Amino acid sequence: MAFLVPQTLLVAVAFGTADYATGRAGGPGFTLLAVLVVVFACGAGSLTAAREFRRAELSQLDSMRTAVLPTGLLALGIAAHGGLNGSGWLGAGLLLLATGPAIVLCARIGART
Repeated sequence: MAFLVPQTLLVAVAFGTADYATGRAGGPGFTLLAVLVVVFACGAGSLTAAREFRRAELSQLDSMRTAVLPTGLLALGIAAHGGLNGSGWLGAGLLLLATGPAIVLCARIGART
């Protein structure tokens, strides 16, 4: 729950508009900062989920798969939202290129512990 709530809030604001008065995106600095926050949140969420699934006696592969799917879909949703409403498709691509490996790596680490 500690990671689900911040991740859900990021869907609404990470790649949305930073300037609500004019409705314009916050620029490249805002996009990079948002990508870093999303990478951290999704990575931490997949690490925690994989670790907890491993404690629940799931195999290493099953706990990785189960942890990667929801956080990957969340990252995809954030990227789609940003591509349509905020940072554009360049920012959405950057987000997907950064979060994909982070989610898989953190799930792998979490499943091993």
